[in-house]
Amino acid sequence: MDTYQSFYGCNIKLTDQYKEPGTNELIRTIYYPIYNNKKLDSLLAIDINNSMFNEILTKFNKKEMTIISMGNNNIYNTSELLPCSTVDPISLGINFYTLLKTTFLPSLLLLFLYHSLTKIIANKNFILRYDQMTHFYRRDYYENKLLKQKDFDLLIIDIDHFKKVNDLYGHKVGDEVIRTVAKRVNNCIRKEDIAIRWGGEEFIILFSDMNKEQLIIKAQKICDAISLCPVIDINITISIGGISATNIDFNDAYKAADQALYHSKNNGRNQIKIV
Repeated sequence: MDTYQSFYGCNIKLTDQYKEPGTNELIRTIYYPIYNNKKLDSLLAIDINNSMFNEILTKFNKKEMTIISMGNNNIYNTSELLPCSTVDPISLGINFYTLLKTTFLPSLLLLFLYHSLTKIIANKNFILRYDQMTHFYRRDYYENKLLKQKDFDLLIIDIDHFKKVNDLYGHKVGDEVIRTVAKRVNNCIRKEDIAIRWGGEEFIILFSDMNKEQLIIKAQKICDAISLCPVIDINITISIGGISATNIDFNDAYKAADQALYHSKNNGRNQIKIV
């Protein structure tokens, strides 16, 4: 007669989870009473698979973009009773491995993409600025900067008889000669000095805070660094023309240094001339 009182505040009852005989699946039973005039006429029992709650949680996570997990193996947990039940609460929380999978792996992917992108940009910038064979500045990149300058301590370096090297030994050997000469020149200059591949076998070296006497010493050091040691068993020499001047346009400075270079070549090569 008083069965309805046990359902007071809730018109159904939900049992704790248990294994269904035969299938061994975890299920819960919902009891739904049907009354007439506060008298129980019938009781409807509905078994629901416990995995239904996981399916509901999966849909919720997908919709809300969350990573809530069911169970006790979480780094953070909270337990709540289901509506109209008094036992066997459901535990919800954040699983460490799920958290790792959803945060670390995308972060790793983003880091990889960022690293790849920055590397591509750096390579592109390097190609635009530097000659691939010598790693000196490219003429088309640095020439505009030279046109804006007014003070010059500048050397023009040219490899002697380079055409004969190509004709006798081939272009691969010629390329190696250019690379080796560039390395030796680079070893003779400071980090703040500017090295430019001006033409095939011609280089411009731009110095700062240097007078004419210092420029002569530096030019001779570079000349000796090439001539005193063969390049891949070939005796290679260079001729150098240079200028130390202030308040002068680049075109005029280049012409003067180029005339000095021809003076070096016409007087036997393997020597320097600074004006």
